Amino acid sequence: MSSHDPRCFACGGPFHPASGNHFAEGVDYCGRCYRYFLAYFKDRMRVRRKGRADFYTEAATSIRPPA
Repeated sequence: MSSHDPRCFACGGPFHPASGNHFAEGVDYCGRCYRYFLAYFKDRMRVRRKGRADFYTEAATSIRPPA
């Protein structure tokens, strides 16, 4: 590989647009790192409601007028 070949931003391995993803100039992810990033992102952004109250219900009942 020559010095001008694109590299993965995360691991430094080879990048190819058919399997990876190009985010911005100089920020290219190989297929393996991009799949890992997607799994991480989906897990972090998933709404977790196990045992938690609804935000809007709590917000509506948390503000009480002054006595």
